[in-house]
Amino acid sequence: VAGGLKAIVLEKSAVFGGTTALSGGGMWIPNNYVMQAAGVKDSKEEALQYMRAINEGASSNEMMSAYLDKANEMLNWLRDKAGFKFQRSSPQSFADYYPWAPGVHDAVGGRMVSILRDDKVGAGKGLMQSIKEWLDAHKVDILLETPAKRLVVDANGAVLGVIAQANGAEIAIK
Repeated sequence: VAGGLKAIVLEKSAVFGGTTALSGGGMWIPNNYVMQAAGVKDSKEEALQYMRAINEGASSNEMMSAYLDKANEMLNWLRDKAGFKFQRSSPQSFADYYPWAPGVHDAVGGRMVSILRDDKVGAGKGLMQSIKEWLDAHKVDILLETPAKRLVVDANGAVLGVIAQANGAEIAIK
């Protein structure tokens, strides 16, 4: 797909996109480029404060910080490399779910973005359709009903492959 590497997608569901294809398709990505273009102020620090307040210790500061950094990187990649267009979620959508939490962002549409397609197919269906079209155009194989079970790593923690389950048996993918 990039740099001569080959990629595959492991899909747990029998249908590509799983429950995401049935969802509203919104992605909670603080301080994203769509918010910035609309002049909506946000910061990583406020988002991290919000996440700390609501996660009840379920995630480390390191993981939350990595999400905040990488989610924007992913959104920018989808825009710049895959040609996806995003919009702020509709005024009817949720802002941040916990209005009492420190770091909450209460602007209309909150920190959510959703796919914007020329054919007006939106929500989760539109997001997954866009991803599927990109994968097909780049000849990326999609393995349905093949959930990843664990990563295979070397002594330094570098990922070498994944163990997945297909047809009731574990398979190794490198």
